[in-house]
Amino acid sequence: MNNSKIEQQIAEQAADWQLLLDECEPSQIAAKQLEFDAWQQVDPRHALAAERVAQFIGQISNLKHDPQQPPPKAARKALEASLNNARGRNNKLTAGLLGLLLLISVPAAITLQHYPLGHLNADMIATSGQWQSHTLSDGSQITLAGTTAVDLDFNSKQRLLTLHHGEIYVDVAADVERPFIVKTQYGAIQALGTQFIVNHHGEYKTRLSMIESKVRVTPSTITSHTIQPVVKAGEQIQLTIQGISPITPIDIEMQQNRWQQHQLLVQGWSLADVLAELNRFHPGYIHFNAAQLQDIKVSAVLPLDKPDQALELLASNFPTIKLQTITHWLVIVKKSK
Repeated sequence: MNNSKIEQQIAEQAADWQLLLDECEPSQIAAKQLEFDAWQQVDPRHALAAERVAQFIGQISNLKHDPQQPPPKAARKALEASLNNARGRNNKLTAGLLGLLLLISVPAAITLQHYPLGHLNADMIATSGQWQSHTLSDGSQITLAGTTAVDLDFNSKQRLLTLHHGEIYVDVAADVERPFIVKTQYGAIQALGTQFIVNHHGEYKTRLSMIESKVRVTPSTITSHTIQPVVKAGEQIQLTIQGISPITPIDIEMQQNRWQQHQLLVQGWSLADVLAELNRFHPGYIHFNAAQLQDIKVSAVLPLDKPDQALELLASNFPTIKLQTITHWLVIVKKSK
Protein backbone atom coordinates (compact mmCIF):
# COMPACT_ATOMS: atom_id res chain seq x y z
CA MET A 1 0.00 0.00 0.00
CA ASN A 2 1.43 3.40 -0.98
CA ASN A 3 1.96 6.24 1.49
CA SER A 4 -1.00 8.31 0.31
CA LYS A 5 -3.37 5.36 0.92
CA ILE A 6 -1.91 4.81 4.38
CA GLU A 7 -2.21 8.50 5.23
CA GLN A 8 -5.79 8.60 4.05
CA GLN A 9 -6.65 5.61 6.22
CA ILE A 10 -5.01 7.25 9.24
CA ALA A 11 -7.03 10.43 8.67
CA GLU A 12 -10.26 8.45 8.44
CA GLN A 13 -9.39 6.47 11.57
CA ALA A 14 -8.74 9.69 13.49
CA ALA A 15 -12.15 11.03 12.46
CA ASP A 16 -13.81 7.74 13.45
CA TRP A 17 -12.15 7.90 16.88
CA GLN A 18 -13.53 11.41 17.43
CA LEU A 19 -17.03 10.22 16.55
CA LEU A 20 -16.71 7.10 18.72
CA LEU A 21 -15.64 9.13 21.76
CA ASP A 22 -18.56 11.48 21.25
CA GLU A 23 -21.06 8.63 20.98
CA CYS A 24 -19.96 6.21 23.70
CA GLU A 25 -21.70 5.86 27.06
CA PRO A 26 -20.32 7.99 29.94
CA SER A 27 -19.20 4.82 31.72
CA GLN A 28 -17.11 3.86 28.67
CA ILE A 29 -15.42 7.18 27.98
CA ALA A 30 -12.37 6.59 30.19
CA ALA A 31 -11.65 3.17 28.67
CA LYS A 32 -12.18 4.41 25.12
CA GLN A 33 -9.95 7.40 25.76
CA LEU A 34 -7.17 5.05 26.89
CA GLU A 35 -7.59 3.05 23.68
CA PHE A 36 -7.50 6.27 21.64
CA ASP A 37 -4.35 7.40 23.46
CA ALA A 38 -2.73 4.04 22.76
CA TRP A 39 -3.64 4.35 19.07
CA GLN A 40 -2.01 7.77 18.90
CA GLN A 41 1.20 6.42 20.47
CA VAL A 42 1.58 3.69 17.83
CA ASP A 43 2.69 6.15 15.15
CA PRO A 44 3.47 9.90 15.22
CA ARG A 45 1.18 10.28 12.21
CA HIS A 46 -1.71 9.00 14.32
CA ALA A 47 -1.16 11.71 16.93
CA LEU A 48 -0.85 14.41 14.27
CA ALA A 49 -4.03 13.31 12.52
CA ALA A 50 -5.97 13.24 15.81
CA GLU A 51 -4.73 16.70 16.75
CA ARG A 52 -5.68 18.23 13.41
CA VAL A 53 -9.14 16.67 13.31
CA ALA A 54 -9.94 17.81 16.86
CA GLN A 55 -8.57 21.29 16.19
CA PHE A 56 -10.43 21.75 12.97
CA ILE A 57 -13.76 20.42 14.24
CA GLY A 58 -13.43 22.82 17.16
CA GLN A 59 -12.88 25.72 14.78
CA ILE A 60 -15.69 24.79 12.45
CA SER A 61 -18.07 24.33 15.41
CA ASN A 62 -17.58 28.02 16.20
CA LEU A 63 -18.72 29.09 12.74
CA LYS A 64 -22.39 28.97 13.73
CA HIS A 65 -21.60 31.67 16.30
CA ASP A 66 -20.10 33.98 13.64
CA PRO A 67 -23.08 35.81 12.06
CA GLN A 68 -20.77 38.13 10.13
CA GLN A 69 -19.35 35.33 8.02
CA PRO A 70 -21.25 32.85 5.81
CA PRO A 71 -20.37 29.22 6.62
CA PRO A 72 -18.46 28.42 3.39
CA LYS A 73 -16.24 31.50 3.67
CA ALA A 74 -15.73 31.01 7.38
CA ALA A 75 -14.88 27.35 6.87
CA ARG A 76 -12.22 28.27 4.34
CA LYS A 77 -10.82 30.79 6.83
CA ALA A 78 -10.64 28.10 9.51
CA LEU A 79 -8.96 25.70 7.12
CA GLU A 80 -6.39 28.31 6.11
CA ALA A 81 -5.65 28.99 9.77
CA SER A 82 -5.03 25.30 10.38
CA LEU A 83 -2.75 25.06 7.36
CA ASN A 84 -0.78 28.16 8.31
CA ASN A 85 -0.38 26.89 11.85
CA ALA A 86 0.95 23.58 10.54
CA ARG A 87 3.42 25.28 8.21
CA GLY A 88 4.64 27.54 10.99
CA ARG A 89 5.57 24.49 13.05
CA ASN A 90 7.14 22.73 10.06
CA ASN A 91 4.43 20.10 10.18
CA LYS A 92 2.95 18.73 7.00
CA LEU A 93 -0.69 17.77 6.85
CA THR A 94 -1.05 14.39 5.26
CA ALA A 95 -2.88 14.16 1.98
CA GLY A 96 -5.62 12.10 3.56
CA LEU A 97 -6.22 14.49 6.45
CA LEU A 98 -6.23 17.50 4.16
CA GLY A 99 -8.84 15.74 2.05
CA LEU A 100 -10.94 15.04 5.14
CA LEU A 101 -10.76 18.64 6.34
CA LEU A 102 -11.72 19.93 2.92
CA LEU A 103 -14.51 17.40 2.80
CA ILE A 104 -16.22 18.81 5.88
CA SER A 105 -15.50 22.47 5.22
CA VAL A 106 -15.54 23.55 1.61
CA PRO A 107 -18.59 22.90 -0.56
CA ALA A 108 -16.48 22.48 -3.66
CA ALA A 109 -14.40 19.80 -2.00
CA ILE A 110 -17.53 17.87 -1.05
CA THR A 111 -17.57 16.80 -4.67
CA LEU A 112 -14.46 14.73 -3.95
CA GLN A 113 -16.32 12.89 -1.22
CA HIS A 114 -19.13 11.96 -3.59
CA TYR A 115 -16.89 11.25 -6.58
CA PRO A 116 -13.42 9.72 -6.46
CA LEU A 117 -10.97 11.73 -8.57
CA GLY A 118 -11.12 9.17 -11.35
CA HIS A 119 -14.86 9.76 -11.81
CA LEU A 120 -14.75 13.54 -12.19
CA ASN A 121 -14.08 13.15 -15.92
CA ALA A 122 -17.00 10.79 -16.51
CA ASP A 123 -19.15 11.37 -19.59
CA MET A 124 -22.19 12.23 -17.46
CA ILE A 125 -22.19 13.62 -13.93
CA ALA A 126 -25.14 14.68 -11.78
CA THR A 127 -24.11 16.67 -8.73
CA SER A 128 -25.65 16.53 -5.27
CA GLY A 129 -29.42 17.03 -5.43
CA GLN A 130 -29.54 17.10 -9.22
CA TRP A 131 -31.89 15.14 -11.47
CA GLN A 132 -30.70 15.01 -15.08
CA SER A 133 -32.41 13.49 -18.12
CA HIS A 134 -30.60 12.72 -21.38
CA THR A 135 -31.39 11.18 -24.74
CA LEU A 136 -28.51 8.95 -25.84
CA SER A 137 -27.27 8.59 -29.41
CA ASP A 138 -29.32 5.41 -29.93
CA GLY A 139 -32.53 7.06 -28.71
CA SER A 140 -32.46 5.51 -25.23
CA GLN A 141 -33.52 7.73 -22.33
CA ILE A 142 -31.50 7.96 -19.11
CA THR A 143 -32.15 9.91 -15.91
CA LEU A 144 -29.39 10.46 -13.32
CA ALA A 145 -30.32 11.07 -9.68
CA GLY A 146 -28.11 12.77 -7.11
CA THR A 147 -24.37 12.25 -7.13
CA THR A 148 -24.04 9.97 -10.13
CA ALA A 149 -21.16 9.35 -12.54
CA VAL A 150 -21.59 7.45 -15.81
CA ASP A 151 -19.33 6.60 -18.77
CA LEU A 152 -20.61 5.63 -22.22
CA ASP A 153 -19.00 3.31 -24.76
CA PHE A 154 -21.31 2.88 -27.76
CA ASN A 155 -19.86 1.11 -30.80
CA SER A 156 -20.99 -1.13 -33.64
CA LYS A 157 -21.15 -4.22 -31.40
CA GLN A 158 -22.62 -3.03 -28.12
CA ARG A 159 -23.95 -0.13 -26.07
CA LEU A 160 -22.03 -0.16 -22.79
CA LEU A 161 -22.89 2.15 -19.91
CA THR A 162 -20.57 2.04 -16.88
CA LEU A 163 -22.18 3.27 -13.66
CA HIS A 164 -19.33 4.30 -11.35
CA HIS A 165 -21.53 5.64 -8.59
CA GLY A 166 -25.10 6.75 -7.98
CA GLU A 167 -28.43 5.83 -9.52
CA ILE A 168 -29.96 5.80 -13.00
CA TYR A 169 -33.36 5.16 -14.57
CA VAL A 170 -33.00 3.75 -18.08
CA ASP A 171 -35.58 3.43 -20.88
CA VAL A 172 -33.75 1.41 -23.53
CA ALA A 173 -34.31 1.89 -27.27
CA ALA A 174 -34.55 -1.29 -29.34
CA ASP A 175 -31.45 -2.36 -31.29
CA VAL A 176 -31.20 -6.07 -32.08
CA GLU A 177 -27.63 -5.70 -33.36
CA ARG A 178 -26.19 -4.01 -30.27
CA PRO A 179 -27.01 -5.24 -26.75
CA PHE A 180 -27.49 -2.53 -24.11
CA ILE A 181 -25.41 -3.30 -21.00
CA VAL A 182 -25.10 -1.47 -17.68
CA LYS A 183 -21.90 -2.38 -15.85
CA THR A 184 -20.83 -1.77 -12.24
CA GLN A 185 -17.95 -3.18 -10.22
CA TYR A 186 -20.22 -6.01 -9.04
CA GLY A 187 -21.51 -7.21 -12.38
CA ALA A 188 -23.28 -6.50 -15.67
CA ILE A 189 -26.96 -6.03 -16.50
CA GLN A 190 -28.01 -6.73 -20.09
CA ALA A 191 -31.33 -5.29 -21.18
CA LEU A 192 -33.77 -7.74 -22.73
CA GLY A 193 -36.48 -5.10 -22.72
CA THR A 194 -36.95 -1.49 -21.73
CA GLN A 195 -37.20 0.19 -18.32
CA PHE A 196 -35.16 -0.47 -15.20
CA ILE A 197 -33.39 1.29 -12.32
CA VAL A 198 -29.80 0.66 -11.19
CA ASN A 199 -28.53 1.99 -7.87
CA HIS A 200 -24.81 1.51 -7.20
CA HIS A 201 -22.61 2.45 -4.26
CA GLY A 202 -19.05 1.22 -4.66
CA GLU A 203 -18.67 0.52 -0.95
CA TYR A 204 -21.90 -1.43 -0.61
CA LYS A 205 -23.81 -3.02 -3.48
CA THR A 206 -25.61 -2.68 -6.77
CA ARG A 207 -29.41 -2.78 -6.60
CA LEU A 208 -31.46 -3.50 -9.75
CA SER A 209 -35.21 -2.75 -9.88
CA MET A 210 -37.18 -3.83 -12.95
CA ILE A 211 -39.98 -1.55 -14.13
CA GLU A 212 -40.81 -3.06 -17.52
CA SER A 213 -39.78 -6.21 -19.43
CA LYS A 214 -36.62 -8.01 -18.21
CA VAL A 215 -32.80 -8.08 -17.97
CA ARG A 216 -30.13 -10.73 -17.55
CA VAL A 217 -27.72 -10.26 -14.63
CA THR A 218 -24.12 -11.48 -14.65
CA PRO A 219 -21.94 -11.15 -11.52
CA SER A 220 -18.41 -9.78 -11.84
CA THR A 221 -16.89 -13.15 -10.90
CA ILE A 222 -18.03 -16.08 -13.04
CA THR A 223 -17.42 -19.79 -12.45
CA SER A 224 -18.84 -22.94 -14.00
CA HIS A 225 -21.56 -22.87 -11.33
CA THR A 226 -22.48 -19.20 -11.74
CA ILE A 227 -26.18 -18.49 -12.21
CA GLN A 228 -27.10 -15.57 -14.46
CA PRO A 229 -30.71 -14.86 -13.48
CA VAL A 230 -33.28 -13.11 -15.63
CA VAL A 231 -35.03 -10.41 -13.60
CA LYS A 232 -38.54 -9.45 -14.70
CA ALA A 233 -40.83 -6.45 -14.19
CA GLY A 234 -41.81 -6.01 -10.55
CA GLU A 235 -38.67 -7.74 -9.27
CA GLN A 236 -35.51 -6.55 -7.55
CA ILE A 237 -32.08 -8.08 -7.05
CA GLN A 238 -28.81 -7.04 -5.40
CA LEU A 239 -25.24 -7.66 -6.49
CA THR A 240 -22.43 -7.54 -3.93
CA ILE A 241 -18.87 -8.75 -3.70
CA GLN A 242 -20.30 -12.03 -2.35
CA GLY A 243 -22.55 -12.57 -5.37
CA ILE A 244 -26.23 -12.17 -6.28
CA SER A 245 -29.08 -12.02 -3.76
CA PRO A 246 -32.42 -13.82 -4.15
CA ILE A 247 -35.03 -12.01 -6.25
CA THR A 248 -37.58 -10.01 -4.23
CA PRO A 249 -40.80 -8.25 -5.33
CA ILE A 250 -41.17 -4.47 -5.64
CA ASP A 251 -44.10 -2.10 -6.16
CA ILE A 252 -43.62 -0.72 -9.69
CA GLU A 253 -46.00 2.20 -9.18
CA MET A 254 -44.19 3.28 -6.03
CA GLN A 255 -40.85 3.13 -7.82
CA GLN A 256 -42.15 5.27 -10.69
CA ASN A 257 -43.70 7.78 -8.29
CA ARG A 258 -40.40 7.96 -6.46
CA TRP A 259 -38.65 9.17 -9.62
CA GLN A 260 -41.45 11.51 -10.63
CA GLN A 261 -41.83 13.04 -7.17
CA HIS A 262 -38.16 12.77 -6.11
CA GLN A 263 -38.83 10.60 -3.08
CA LEU A 264 -36.90 7.87 -1.31
CA LEU A 265 -39.11 4.86 -0.64
CA VAL A 266 -37.59 2.33 1.74
CA GLN A 267 -38.92 -0.84 3.34
CA GLY A 268 -36.77 -2.50 5.95
CA TRP A 269 -33.56 -0.68 4.96
CA SER A 270 -30.86 -0.23 7.55
CA LEU A 271 -30.53 3.35 8.76
CA ALA A 272 -26.94 3.34 7.50
CA ASP A 273 -28.13 2.61 3.95
CA VAL A 274 -30.80 5.32 4.19
CA LEU A 275 -28.23 7.90 5.32
CA ALA A 276 -25.85 6.86 2.54
CA GLU A 277 -28.65 7.50 0.05
CA LEU A 278 -29.58 10.89 1.57
CA ASN A 279 -25.91 11.84 1.52
CA ARG A 280 -26.04 11.81 -2.29
CA PHE A 281 -28.65 14.57 -2.24
CA HIS A 282 -27.31 16.64 0.65
CA PRO A 283 -25.42 19.83 -0.33
CA GLY A 284 -22.85 19.08 2.36
CA TYR A 285 -21.90 15.90 4.18
CA ILE A 286 -23.79 13.57 6.51
CA HIS A 287 -21.29 11.84 8.81
CA PHE A 288 -22.26 8.66 10.66
CA ASN A 289 -20.87 5.39 11.96
CA ALA A 290 -22.45 2.78 9.69
CA ALA A 291 -21.72 -0.15 12.00
CA GLN A 292 -23.51 1.47 14.94
CA LEU A 293 -26.64 2.29 12.91
CA GLN A 294 -26.84 -0.91 10.86
CA ASP A 295 -29.31 -2.62 13.21
CA ILE A 296 -31.90 0.19 13.00
CA LYS A 297 -34.42 -0.70 10.26
CA VAL A 298 -36.37 1.97 8.40
CA SER A 299 -39.59 1.88 6.37
CA ALA A 300 -40.49 5.37 5.20
CA VAL A 301 -41.13 7.84 2.38
CA LEU A 302 -38.55 10.63 2.52
CA PRO A 303 -38.14 13.80 0.40
CA LEU A 304 -34.88 13.59 -1.56
CA ASP A 305 -35.05 17.24 -2.62
CA LYS A 306 -35.12 18.23 1.08
CA PRO A 307 -32.53 16.00 2.76
CA ASP A 308 -32.39 18.07 5.96
CA GLN A 309 -36.16 17.66 6.33
CA ALA A 310 -35.70 13.94 5.74
CA LEU A 311 -33.14 13.80 8.54
CA GLU A 312 -35.53 15.58 10.90
CA LEU A 313 -38.27 13.08 10.02
CA LEU A 314 -35.93 10.21 10.83
CA ALA A 315 -34.88 11.78 14.13
CA SER A 316 -38.51 12.39 15.15
CA ASN A 317 -39.47 8.77 14.43
CA PHE A 318 -36.37 7.16 15.93
CA PRO A 319 -35.66 8.51 19.44
CA THR A 320 -32.52 6.36 19.52
CA ILE A 321 -30.74 8.69 17.09
CA LYS A 322 -29.58 12.27 17.45
CA LEU A 323 -28.70 14.95 14.88
CA GLN A 324 -25.80 17.31 15.48
CA THR A 325 -25.63 20.14 12.94
CA ILE A 326 -22.14 21.64 12.88
CA THR A 327 -22.84 23.90 9.91
CA HIS A 328 -25.13 23.68 6.89
CA TRP A 329 -22.34 21.66 5.30
CA LEU A 330 -21.84 19.08 8.04
CA VAL A 331 -24.46 17.04 9.92
CA ILE A 332 -23.51 14.23 12.30
CA VAL A 333 -26.01 11.43 12.94
CA LYS A 334 -25.35 9.26 15.98
CA LYS A 335 -27.06 7.08 18.54
CA SER A 336 -28.47 8.88 21.55
CA LYS A 337 -26.65 8.22 24.81
